[in-house]
Amino acid sequence: MESIRIRAFSFIPRELFDPGVSVVDKFHHASVLCLSLGLFIATLVLLNDTSLHWVPAKHLTLNVFFLGYSFPVSLITMSVMFSFIRRDISQPLRYVKQAFF
Repeated sequence: MESIRIRAFSFIPRELFDPGVSVVDKFHHASVLCLSLGLFIATLVLLNDTSLHWVPAKHLTLNVFFLGYSFPVSLITMSVMFSFIRRDISQPLRYVKQAFF
């Protein structure tokens, strides 16, 4: 997942803070970044629960991280919704779109 994100965007997500990048691309990047981080953290939790037992936390289970996969889906949905907004809007409305991100 991370290799796909790096190929499509950059390793450091500075596009998320660049006002020149479209909001649609920002939502795409944020979605892939959250999915990648969620997979990485879930892998560590799975290793901790099954064999390594680094952190003895009864609330840090894999069930908690299944809830986190809905957030990247929400971000990609926002990307699709913002893609339907015309690109030839006035400058103040562009700032509003950036603020919504």
